[in-house]
Amino acid sequence: MSKQAKSDVEHLTDAEDHTAVVDSSNIPVLLDFYATWCPPCRALSPHVEALATQMKGRIKVLKVNVDDNGGLALKYGISSMPTLVIVVPGGKQVRHVGIKNLQQLTIWVEDAIK
Repeated sequence: MSKQAKSDVEHLTDAEDHTAVVDSSNIPVLLDFYATWCPPCRALSPHVEALATQMKGRIKVLKVNVDDNGGLALKYGISSMPTLVIVVPGGKQVRHVGIKNLQQLTIWVEDAIK
């Protein structure tokens, strides 16, 4: 998993041990499924970055490029982008398709991780 410079967002790939990274996390994990060619994905990205910084230590934020990581997209049943999936410890999943601003995103995440 690579960490981008000056970012609290990491990138998850098919090649990595998904179980070790997501399923065994002791904090909720937000997966941002995106594509580089997707305008709504690009619009959402700064809000996801800001959320990762704002909620650092409370959630882990991972981006998944669906074009490069089809196995993970298939595992999560991703058919539209952007799709956000929160995996809460214990396996519960909450998802949202489409864009949100930072305030809407924060409220959605807070509700999902209660």
